[in-house]
Amino acid sequence: MSKLKLIFSLCFVLSFILIGCGDRPSSKPSATSTKSTNTKTINPMNPYSTNPMNPLTNPTNQLIKTVKGLSTPKSSIAYQLTLIKEGDVEKLKACFTERQKKSITADAVTQGKKEVGKMKFEELYNSEKMGEYAGKKTCKIKMKGGRTLTTLVLTDGKWLADTIWFK
Repeated sequence: MSKLKLIFSLCFVLSFILIGCGDRPSSKPSATSTKSTNTKTINPMNPYSTNPMNPLTNPTNQLIKTVKGLSTPKSSIAYQLTLIKEGDVEKLKACFTERQKKSITADAVTQGKKEVGKMKFEELYNSEKMGEYAGKKTCKIKMKGGRTLTTLVLTDGKWLADTIWFK
Protein backbone atom coordinates (compact mmCIF):
# COMPACT_ATOMS: atom_id res chain seq x y z
CA MET A 1 0.00 0.00 0.00
CA SER A 2 2.85 2.42 0.74
CA LYS A 3 4.28 1.84 -2.76
CA LEU A 4 0.95 2.84 -4.24
CA LYS A 5 0.90 6.04 -2.19
CA LEU A 6 4.46 6.82 -3.27
CA ILE A 7 3.65 6.28 -6.94
CA PHE A 8 0.50 8.39 -6.65
CA SER A 9 2.35 11.25 -4.98
CA LEU A 10 5.15 11.11 -7.57
CA CYS A 11 2.58 11.23 -10.37
CA PHE A 12 0.88 14.18 -8.70
CA VAL A 13 4.16 16.08 -8.34
CA LEU A 14 5.18 15.32 -11.94
CA SER A 15 1.82 16.42 -13.28
CA PHE A 16 2.05 19.61 -11.23
CA ILE A 17 5.50 20.31 -12.70
CA LEU A 18 4.49 19.49 -16.27
CA ILE A 19 1.27 21.47 -16.19
CA GLY A 20 2.93 24.33 -14.35
CA CYS A 21 -0.01 25.23 -12.16
CA GLY A 22 2.08 27.90 -10.48
CA ASP A 23 2.15 29.95 -13.70
CA ARG A 24 -1.62 30.24 -14.08
CA PRO A 25 -2.57 33.92 -14.00
CA SER A 26 -4.39 34.96 -10.87
CA SER A 27 -7.41 37.24 -11.04
CA LYS A 28 -6.57 38.80 -7.65
CA PRO A 29 -3.06 40.18 -7.10
CA SER A 30 -1.61 39.42 -3.70
CA ALA A 31 -0.89 42.39 -1.44
CA THR A 32 2.27 40.72 -0.14
CA SER A 33 3.56 39.73 -3.56
CA THR A 34 7.00 41.09 -4.37
CA LYS A 35 6.82 39.96 -7.97
CA SER A 36 6.45 42.75 -10.51
CA THR A 37 3.22 42.69 -12.51
CA ASN A 38 5.14 43.42 -15.72
CA THR A 39 7.19 40.21 -15.68
CA LYS A 40 5.63 36.89 -16.55
CA THR A 41 7.08 33.44 -16.22
CA ILE A 42 6.84 31.48 -19.46
CA ASN A 43 6.36 27.76 -19.10
CA PRO A 44 6.14 26.09 -22.54
CA MET A 45 4.25 23.13 -21.05
CA ASN A 46 1.56 25.31 -19.48
CA PRO A 47 -1.43 26.06 -21.70
CA TYR A 48 -2.16 29.17 -19.61
CA SER A 49 1.33 30.57 -20.09
CA THR A 50 1.84 33.60 -22.34
CA ASN A 51 4.42 31.84 -24.50
CA PRO A 52 4.09 33.35 -28.01
CA MET A 53 4.99 29.97 -29.55
CA ASN A 54 2.13 28.23 -27.72
CA PRO A 55 -0.66 27.65 -30.28
CA LEU A 56 -3.24 27.75 -27.48
CA THR A 57 -2.35 31.31 -26.51
CA ASN A 58 -1.30 32.59 -29.94
CA PRO A 59 -4.14 32.04 -32.41
CA THR A 60 -2.07 32.85 -35.50
CA ASN A 61 -1.04 29.97 -37.70
CA GLN A 62 2.14 28.69 -36.08
CA LEU A 63 2.94 26.48 -39.05
CA ILE A 64 3.45 29.45 -41.31
CA LYS A 65 5.34 31.49 -38.71
CA THR A 66 7.75 28.74 -37.77
CA VAL A 67 8.60 27.31 -41.16
CA LYS A 68 12.08 26.11 -41.93
CA GLY A 69 12.14 27.59 -45.40
CA LEU A 70 12.47 25.09 -48.19
CA SER A 71 13.89 22.13 -46.23
CA THR A 72 10.74 19.97 -46.38
CA PRO A 73 7.89 19.84 -48.90
CA LYS A 74 5.34 20.99 -46.32
CA SER A 75 7.46 23.88 -45.07
CA SER A 76 8.23 24.87 -48.65
CA ILE A 77 4.53 25.30 -49.50
CA ALA A 78 3.92 27.12 -46.20
CA TYR A 79 6.84 29.46 -46.88
CA GLN A 80 5.64 30.15 -50.43
CA LEU A 81 2.14 30.86 -49.13
CA THR A 82 3.59 33.35 -46.64
CA LEU A 83 5.56 35.11 -49.38
CA ILE A 84 2.49 35.28 -51.62
CA LYS A 85 0.44 36.86 -48.83
CA GLU A 86 3.27 39.34 -48.19
CA GLY A 87 3.66 40.03 -51.93
CA ASP A 88 7.44 39.43 -51.87
CA VAL A 89 8.23 38.68 -55.54
CA GLU A 90 12.02 38.38 -55.24
CA LYS A 91 12.00 35.92 -52.34
CA LEU A 92 9.23 33.95 -54.05
CA LYS A 93 11.35 33.54 -57.19
CA ALA A 94 13.92 31.66 -55.10
CA CYS A 95 11.23 29.06 -54.28
CA PHE A 96 10.75 27.96 -57.90
CA THR A 97 12.82 26.02 -60.42
CA GLU A 98 14.85 27.92 -63.01
CA ARG A 99 12.31 27.31 -65.77
CA GLN A 100 9.56 28.99 -63.72
CA LYS A 101 11.40 31.98 -62.24
CA LYS A 102 10.67 34.26 -65.21
CA SER A 103 6.94 33.64 -64.73
CA ILE A 104 6.97 34.99 -61.17
CA THR A 105 5.97 38.62 -61.66
CA ALA A 106 4.35 41.25 -59.48
CA ASP A 107 1.10 40.84 -61.44
CA ALA A 108 1.13 37.06 -60.97
CA VAL A 109 1.75 37.44 -57.23
CA THR A 110 -1.04 40.03 -56.92
CA GLN A 111 -3.42 37.69 -58.73
CA GLY A 112 -2.24 34.80 -56.55
CA LYS A 113 -2.78 36.83 -53.40
CA LYS A 114 -6.44 37.28 -54.40
CA GLU A 115 -6.91 33.58 -55.19
CA VAL A 116 -4.86 31.92 -52.46
CA GLY A 117 -5.27 34.60 -49.79
CA LYS A 118 -8.74 33.36 -48.90
CA MET A 119 -7.68 29.71 -48.59
CA LYS A 120 -6.31 27.98 -45.50
CA PHE A 121 -3.03 26.09 -45.60
CA GLU A 122 -4.87 22.87 -44.73
CA GLU A 123 -6.96 23.23 -47.91
CA LEU A 124 -3.88 23.69 -50.08
CA TYR A 125 -1.72 20.98 -48.53
CA ASN A 126 -3.49 17.70 -47.84
CA SER A 127 -1.00 15.01 -48.83
CA GLU A 128 2.29 14.39 -50.56
CA LYS A 129 3.59 11.59 -52.76
CA MET A 130 7.33 11.15 -53.14
CA GLY A 131 8.80 10.10 -56.46
CA GLU A 132 11.72 10.52 -58.82
CA TYR A 133 12.01 12.10 -62.25
CA ALA A 134 15.14 12.54 -64.38
CA GLY A 135 17.34 11.45 -61.47
CA LYS A 136 15.91 14.04 -59.03
CA LYS A 137 13.63 13.48 -56.06
CA THR A 138 10.13 14.89 -56.55
CA CYS A 139 7.13 15.40 -54.31
CA LYS A 140 3.61 15.75 -55.70
CA ILE A 141 1.49 17.93 -53.40
CA LYS A 142 -2.25 17.19 -53.35
CA MET A 143 -4.94 19.61 -52.21
CA LYS A 144 -7.83 18.73 -49.90
CA GLY A 145 -10.15 17.85 -52.79
CA GLY A 146 -7.58 15.49 -54.33
CA ARG A 147 -6.36 17.85 -57.05
CA THR A 148 -2.63 18.28 -57.59
CA LEU A 149 -1.37 21.63 -56.30
CA THR A 150 2.19 21.38 -57.62
CA THR A 151 5.20 19.14 -57.91
CA LEU A 152 8.26 20.05 -55.89
CA VAL A 153 11.76 19.11 -57.03
CA LEU A 154 14.63 18.64 -54.57
CA THR A 155 17.40 20.92 -55.83
CA ASP A 156 20.53 21.55 -53.74
CA GLY A 157 18.69 20.53 -50.55
CA LYS A 158 15.70 22.82 -51.25
CA TRP A 159 12.21 21.77 -52.34
CA LEU A 160 11.44 24.07 -55.29
CA ALA A 161 8.05 24.28 -57.00
CA ASP A 162 8.05 23.30 -60.67
CA THR A 163 4.69 24.91 -61.50
CA ILE A 164 3.11 28.28 -60.75
CA TRP A 165 0.49 26.89 -58.39
CA PHE A 166 -0.96 30.13 -57.03
CA LYS A 167 -2.54 31.51 -60.23
